Amino acid sequence: MALSQLLDLTEKFNVGSSVVLDVEGYDYAIVQIKTPSATIDFSTTNNGGNPDKAANAVDFVSFMGTNLTTQTGVVTLATSGIVRTERGGKYLKLSAAAATTVALLIVRLYKIA
Repeated sequence: MALSQLLDLTEKFNVGSSVVLDVEGYDYAIVQIKTPSATIDFSTTNNGGNPDKAANAVDFVSFMGTNLTTQTGVVTLATSGIVRTERGGKYLKLSAAAATTVALLIVRLYKIA
């Protein structure tokens, strides 16, 4: 049995063209992006800054997920799609150039029980 948490991050992303999630304790995430106005980058880090929080996280590096439509590895997504990210660092960041918007950004975090 898997436990999951669904997050609608559309508004938060559209305000700053970036979101950072604390994914510690989850086994994987499914990220759905609809109609991005520019390329969205996937990155991860273990460094939560001081104090250790998602808002203070630094030292991000590119992070590969699997595009579920094409079954290929991706570190960015420029069109609508769904990407599965496996375990990485403590924090997952989805970011783009300033003023980038999306019609929808939903993340479902999964913990396998």
